[in-house]
Amino acid sequence: MFSHAFAAGALLGTAISPLVCVSAAERSPVAAAEDVVARVTPSAKGSVLFHLNPDQGNKITISGIAGGIRVEASDVRRLVAGYGWYLKNIAKVHFSWNGNRITLPSPLPVPASPVTVESPWNIVFAYNYCTLSYTAAFWDWNRWQREIDFLALNGFTHALVTAGLEKTWEDFLTGLGYPREKALRFIPNPAFAAWWNMGNLEGHGGPLSQQQINKMAQMGRRIVSRMEQLGMTPVLQGYVGFVPSDFQENVRIDGLKLIPQGEWVNFRRPWVVDPTCEAFPKLAADWYKALRKVYGIPGKMFGCLHIFGSLRALAGSALSPLGKRSDLCTSVHLLHRKEVIQPQVPLRLPCYDFIPVTSLTLGPCLLAVGFRYFGCDRLP
Repeated sequence: MFSHAFAAGALLGTAISPLVCVSAAERSPVAAAEDVVARVTPSAKGSVLFHLNPDQGNKITISGIAGGIRVEASDVRRLVAGYGWYLKNIAKVHFSWNGNRITLPSPLPVPASPVTVESPWNIVFAYNYCTLSYTAAFWDWNRWQREIDFLALNGFTHALVTAGLEKTWEDFLTGLGYPREKALRFIPNPAFAAWWNMGNLEGHGGPLSQQQINKMAQMGRRIVSRMEQLGMTPVLQGYVGFVPSDFQENVRIDGLKLIPQGEWVNFRRPWVVDPTCEAFPKLAADWYKALRKVYGIPGKMFGCLHIFGSLRALAGSALSPLGKRSDLCTSVHLLHRKEVIQPQVPLRLPCYDFIPVTSLTLGPCLLAVGFRYFGCDRLP
């Protein structure tokens, strides 16, 4: 048996177009896999037989049949990943972020005997905020469709989705009574959204038109639908407590406590809701309600930046009146544990610099949702 680890790399882009969503339930797993063959390698359409076999587990078997090949796996994600492995390792063609060479020989080459491949990883994750904002901010559906096919063919299991957060924020804020015109000014141009999502700026390059916001929401919903159709898990934005810096001047919520963040270089930063205050659960619940309305799914995994992310020094920071970093860490441990999302749902946190991930995040503290490593037995 051959062991195979499905791989990753970097990207390119274009502009936004009208969308039509097709839900995951509207395509059978085999039909969804056949659609990938038709889009990526149209000359192979009809020559690839996909067979679902739940007993395969994590294994994928590729074999030759009369007039083509057979790919056998337990689900659609593994069927498509198996075809991707075949293209790369048996057909010797190239489909990548940096260019393609995908002219298939005729007839299709087949393995001399059945080949079984298996990925050693339960989770293969794509993207961070910077990738999506710097590279994919203005992609149209054709570019996104190609990208999602690429992820599926290379065995990715999870991918961060940020397209549509503009509408999520608009609905979330206006639902709380925050003025719509101010909500629109809070949302930045997509090219600057990475640093907005990481809590470092407000509204830079905006405001966007309502039409732009609605189109990006449609795009996000379509991305999520296609990922689910191909067996991948879209990772949606979790709520860590960011609100506009003038939020308290415009919205009255009982039990609300805010922590000012000051500036990041010359940008005004959003403020952070104290996760131990009485208002936090309500705000979190309203966020996930808005998220579900935009994307059409409740979410199986959420991603968010650690609320101390992108700070280079905590001592004297406006983020906390506690002063020294050691005082901050000690005080965080004294806070009551508060579940901010469903405890059964995994939370993905990117880690930067000195942020003490295991002690501040996975211990009895602010955003702890359970001590789970998603297949790893330890963290660095």
